[in-house]
Amino acid sequence: MSETKPDFLDGNGSTVDENSHPSGELSEFPHANLPDGYVGTTVCASCHPQRHESYLGTHHSRSLSQIDQAMEHTLDGVIEHRASWRRYEVVKKGDEIVHRESKRFGDGQDQLVKVNEFPVEYVMGSGAFAQGYLLRDGEYLLQSPVTWYAKLDDIGMAPGYDEASQRGFSRMIDDECLFCHAGLATANNDNPHQPEIHELAIGCERCHGPGQEHVAIYQSAGGQAVDGSLMSAGSVKNSKIVNPTTLGRVQLESVCAQCHLQAKTVVQAPGKTIWDFRPGEDLAKTQLYYKTEPAGDFDKVFVGHFDQMWKSPCYVQSETLTCVTCHDSHRDSPIDDPVAYRRDQCNQCHQDHGCSVEVATRQTENQNNCVSCHMPTLGSEVPHTSTTSHLIAVYEDRVPQRIEFDEAPFRRIQTQTTLKQAELARSDRLARIYAAIDHKLESDDLLDRWNEPEAIESLIDGGEGDAEVYSLLARLEHLRADRLASTNVASQTIQELQERSLQFASKAIELEKRPVRSREAAVELLGTGLMEAGQAPAAVRFLGELTQVRRVASDHYNLALALARLGRVADAEKLFREAIRVDGSYAPAYRSLSVLYRSVDPVVSKRAAEMAERLMAMPSEN
Repeated sequence: MSETKPDFLDGNGSTVDENSHPSGELSEFPHANLPDGYVGTTVCASCHPQRHESYLGTHHSRSLSQIDQAMEHTLDGVIEHRASWRRYEVVKKGDEIVHRESKRFGDGQDQLVKVNEFPVEYVMGSGAFAQGYLLRDGEYLLQSPVTWYAKLDDIGMAPGYDEASQRGFSRMIDDECLFCHAGLATANNDNPHQPEIHELAIGCERCHGPGQEHVAIYQSAGGQAVDGSLMSAGSVKNSKIVNPTTLGRVQLESVCAQCHLQAKTVVQAPGKTIWDFRPGEDLAKTQLYYKTEPAGDFDKVFVGHFDQMWKSPCYVQSETLTCVTCHDSHRDSPIDDPVAYRRDQCNQCHQDHGCSVEVATRQTENQNNCVSCHMPTLGSEVPHTSTTSHLIAVYEDRVPQRIEFDEAPFRRIQTQTTLKQAELARSDRLARIYAAIDHKLESDDLLDRWNEPEAIESLIDGGEGDAEVYSLLARLEHLRADRLASTNVASQTIQELQERSLQFASKAIELEKRPVRSREAAVELLGTGLMEAGQAPAAVRFLGELTQVRRVASDHYNLALALARLGRVADAEKLFREAIRVDGSYAPAYRSLSVLYRSVDPVVSKRAAEMAERLMAMPSEN
């Protein structure tokens, strides 16, 4: 077996500059450079040591950590991913652990070419089910396709990566990606894809709210709180901290739902990000979640607990049943006899109307275990893991009985909220468009609805639409133009749609100056749309902005093409090289480099052309 690398690019292909690793930024953990209002978990622990000590035994406290070379399963391993003809290796390299990606070529796929290699900086997950890895490329964090699974005690492909077109090392991690694993992170004001992590694992303030005012009260009074006992500093009511157990059910569940409620389509409130949520609020005031599967299709969903619980008869018929009825977030394993413990919890409501099955039968079949019958273990979309159904019901052959499900293929999960009807209506409209664009849900039907100007006006609400609305409209018109391009519709109609797309995109970036997702989508449409219209000078501005706010090989490639058209060949060459450094398997950049070098260095031109040809060729199945 031979191993080569595309060494025509400065002699080393797509390696990482070791000096670009900003390892000193997070040295003050467990917290560093905290935003206003926050004090960090160590300050909380100084007054509540016992509560903190018990919390350290939970999975939440190990949700994100820096790579530890003492962890044996991080040190080595190889994955041969036949679907994409790639190999992934975990390698100890000096003081670092790196993940290396190689592409297989040749008739028998026996030739390896290294295309990417990056150091591991963080381990994501407690290890109860799995642990993922975050890689460092300069200022960017990337998800690794490599994941360690507890059930296998070995590495495998990460969730969503076990397919032929998997994304390799191209997925950027931003502050919202970190939300469910980092204690506290903020978006870089100039680049949302370069988040700053202030506290690694989930900490006290994620459930109890920012603690600065709380600490100030006790410090100013000369007293302190010790494990819940308040000393010489006033009452709990005035302690300026959230006790989730005193909240109403919607607000209490929002504390848990901020991480444990997830969906493919999410709509944020105007001007909000998920980090704007504060314990004690209704999560729906920050964002709403939508599913593209029918309500009864809950199997193989790893984070579907709320959707399941909210449809449970036990929940619907109760005013008090909620997450903390069964779960203590300060202890993961408080139970010597978990079967008896859970049965006692069930009997708090069911002591007068217990199970209809005889005790002897229950003892024989399942050790009188309520959970195993009424909350069975389900499969999961996360490989090699399972999860407990939170749809509390009577099951036959693992199918819940006597429960009516909403059969609509698209629905909002949160039905109990404190939002006004107008706020819900806006979110519902935007959600359906996001689902159509991002997940192709009812896309043809949706696009047909937007043929008339009145439909557009209804979304803009009389001309006062925000940046997100205009950005979505730009994407809709672009999608309509793409769909009609393959039909017999007149080219003038398609051109008008493209022009309207650019007009809406221009309005979006006029309204939104921050590098958030609505502006990013609009800038991408403007950059590529102006290039396709032959307006390279105007396109350069927007394509250049994209290369500054995200790490995407095609962005560098498209900007290089625009610059080449303007005669800036040297700048174009640098950008083609950068596209390859970002993604060593990005074939168009090799192909364009081959053209650039054709007259000045035929040898390099030939190597680049060969690499492009290899990367573009689909390997045959053996």
